[in-house]
Amino acid sequence: MSLSPTTIAGAALTAGVLAAAAPAFAEAKAPLTAKAGGQKKTLTIRGVTTRADAIALRVSPARPDALQIDYGDDGTGDLHVRLGTFARVAVQPLGGDDVVRIDASVPASLPIRVDGGTGEDELRVDGSAGFDLFDASPDGARVDVTRGLDGEAIDAGGVEALTAAPGAGADLVRAGDLTGTGVDRVTAQLGADGFADKVVLKGTEDDELVELDGEPGRLRVFGLPSAARIRDAEPGDRVTVATLGGDDAITASTVPPGVAQIVEDGGEGNDELFGSQGGDDLLLGGDGADVADSRQGDDHVVLGSGDDVFRWTPGDDRDLVDGQTGKDTMSIGGSDDDERFGLTADGARLRLERDVDAIALTGIGVEAVDLDPRRGADTIAVGDLTGTPVAAVSADLGDDAADHVAVDGTAGDDALSVAGDAAEVQVAGARAAVRILRPQAADRLTVDGLGGTDAFDAAGLAPGTIGVAFDQ
Repeated sequence: MSLSPTTIAGAALTAGVLAAAAPAFAEAKAPLTAKAGGQKKTLTIRGVTTRADAIALRVSPARPDALQIDYGDDGTGDLHVRLGTFARVAVQPLGGDDVVRIDASVPASLPIRVDGGTGEDELRVDGSAGFDLFDASPDGARVDVTRGLDGEAIDAGGVEALTAAPGAGADLVRAGDLTGTGVDRVTAQLGADGFADKVVLKGTEDDELVELDGEPGRLRVFGLPSAARIRDAEPGDRVTVATLGGDDAITASTVPPGVAQIVEDGGEGNDELFGSQGGDDLLLGGDGADVADSRQGDDHVVLGSGDDVFRWTPGDDRDLVDGQTGKDTMSIGGSDDDERFGLTADGARLRLERDVDAIALTGIGVEAVDLDPRRGADTIAVGDLTGTPVAAVSADLGDDAADHVAVDGTAGDDALSVAGDAAEVQVAGARAAVRILRPQAADRLTVDGLGGTDAFDAAGLAPGTIGVAFDQ
């Protein structure tokens, strides 16, 4: 049975399903129908205009026993249908750019189906004052939007935009790979409520180039199956971009500090990760040979499995690098200033210090360090790295300035040797093998045996390559 708004006033379906007041929409033909099927009835809510509908569903405090239907989403309920008299809801806007909004007061256990039809349609789901979980995942050509840990999914089709507005509380918004669903825009409206919200956006198993940009309070993500917008973001919020498989690139290099904490998760594949301009980012390489450039901010980089590279250049800040498995390298750049780089052991960790800007980096599970101090009269001091996994250190001195490399042995008996020519000099016998690339006669190399009874040998060094001094 179908009832028009002009005939539903004061009426009830013979099955006793509906009791509602009439909305003031003269052009509507059949906004409400009820289809009986045993004890399982569907409440079907149809649009009222072919131009653009705004339909809101809520349970109002004045009628806690009824589902309120608000045509126009102006805060005024046009129809009320008693809860418990239907098993599910179907919302069917007509043509035009429609918005269907599901309020937090609508029970999450109520199955809802939304069919957007023609036009650019949006499904908006609002949250509560407490913890909210919204999860959008593909279901063929449709998308399931789940509210809460055990709520029924909102089954949406013909919808081009999804908006989750969790409101107050420490909330979680997740959007999976929505390829093929027709959803091309996802918005998380976090509310700037002072709570630490989390947004997780997933890519595909293919190669992807994902770019984040934004300004305080707003963040945009391009390159995923659905473009994403995060509104009313705060520095305590966390936004994760996970590109899953494929050789991916994720960059947040234009995002200023103070927007939100950014997490870049490359997943499987040979990925490139670039951090933000000043936020404290988390970069996760995952499986594969990855390259991570954290940029500004005190960042945490977890390279994952594979032979990975972490890059640091002047202007970057104090980062923690966890190489995990594989042969991992810290690639450190310098400036035109006279600089000192010091490498020491801190238990099993590598501590790398740069005197300019008082920078200190920490390396865990890192096997190699490549230094390119560039111009300036630079000093590179390689301490006793016993206890760390660092096995190789290289330094490129080809800048025509008088540079100094100092290499320490160990507290035990060392057999230290220096060999090479103008292309490369090797220092062997210390905890880490040291390679000096493009040495010049004006450069100096000091080898200190520290404790123990040590042996020194420079017979393999070509004359005039670099000045060498041994210190017992």
